[in-house]
Amino acid sequence: MAVGILKNSDGKYLLGKRLNSQTWPGWWEFPGGKLERDENPPEALKREIFEELGVVVNKYRQWTTRRVIKKKQANPNQAEGTCTYIILTESPCI
Repeated sequence: MAVGILKNSDGKYLLGKRLNSQTWPGWWEFPGGKLERDENPPEALKREIFEELGVVVNKYRQWTTRRVIKKKQANPNQAEGTCTYIILTESPCI
């Protein structure tokens, strides 16, 4: 999963609000989504931001990576993980 924090030159950040038809309705979120096959985190984030917001990302840097490991309820000896890449982007259009 790749998540983008969009910041403009005035230091303002862009958040989106989830629709009532989505899970977690009304919650605020940063743009982003799942990586497609053979896609790296910056490519995924550029694609997701363009799909969600119509914004083209030209300048970015990876800020941090977070890994979350959860034990499966059916078998506590097994775990599944999620890796979230958080990328700071700069955009003059927000």
